[in-house]
Amino acid sequence: MIRLLDIFDELDKHYQQAQNNYNSSVRAMTISSVIFAIIFVVIIISGIVAFIRYNKRHKSISPSKLNEIFEEPEQKEEGPEFCEYCGAMLEKTDKVCPRCGANIKR
Repeated sequence: MIRLLDIFDELDKHYQQAQNNYNSSVRAMTISSVIFAIIFVVIIISGIVAFIRYNKRHKSISPSKLNEIFEEPEQKEEGPEFCEYCGAMLEKTDKVCPRCGANIKR
């Protein structure tokens, strides 16, 4: 009978030791998980702050402005040209306006 009690005491010691090892492992995993979560949150917040600062420095271009930049210029209709200052009719070979003498921009 005493021998059986010694076996149960030995089993209880091994069970307690295994339970302590398990508890310390769970505690270590919990601590490392919390540290990982904190680092992850700090990285996300840093990324958001960097994104906001970048956008403030480099103002974004609206889609309509992009269309203006990349659209091909419209071709002028073939027809008579007029002086932008006095409205006189110009010939294609004129370099200055025959009426007011302004330089012609083409």
